[in-house]
Amino acid sequence: MSLHENAIYTIKRAAEIALIPKDFTDIILQANHIHKRQLRVQMDSGKLESFLAFRVQHNNLAGPYKGGLRFSVDSDLDEVCALATWMTIKTAVIDLPLGGAKGAVVV
Repeated sequence: MSLHENAIYTIKRAAEIALIPKDFTDIILQANHIHKRQLRVQMDSGKLESFLAFRVQHNNLAGPYKGGLRFSVDSDLDEVCALATWMTIKTAVIDLPLGGAKGAVVV
């Protein structure tokens, strides 16, 4: 099971236990926007390098998107989707008026 599949499974299971309506759970589990880009960066040496980047804006029902940017060799879209999903849940649990998002650049 991937990280994102695990996040979805855990949220669905918790929603069942808490008797949260399926319609609401279905809305919460869908990302609003998923962006995948190649970033071209001029390095200090003058050479152009290309880096794969992801940004997932998961949900903004509670307010503007909140979520950081990670730089990692191992990042992929599945991981970023999972982290954005968890950011939505985290801000909701502590009652912050923010939604969830996350980004990554594969370096």
